[in-house]
Amino acid sequence: MPTIPLAQLHEYAHGAGYTMRRGPGNSQDGWIDVSTPPGPPISLGAMEMLDSSTWSDISSRLVETFLVHTAAIIPVVTRAEVPTASQALLNAMAAVAAARSGVPMPVFEVLRHVVQREIEVNGG
Repeated sequence: MPTIPLAQLHEYAHGAGYTMRRGPGNSQDGWIDVSTPPGPPISLGAMEMLDSSTWSDISSRLVETFLVHTAAIIPVVTRAEVPTASQALLNAMAAVAAARSGVPMPVFEVLRHVVQREIEVNGG
């Protein structure tokens, strides 16, 4: 499994308001702490995106962005696994891509909300 030096992720994490954490001792392992406080409530207008005719296209493009940019470095989910992936997983992949790309923040917030609801309802 390829690894990424934390230094390469520091700029992203800092810009997104996350915190880089290093493993114990002299470990080169680490992670990005995404335990951020909840943002403001999702506006009704933002939630209406889910019902729009373009939402499926937006979500599909974000999943593709995840496969090209994130899965190429951290292959947690590969292109071959996408056809059998659950909607919850696809939404999480789209949320990761939205957080790392230049999409409007309401798109990320809606995806984050949808993923959180799926975890609450389905238990993870």
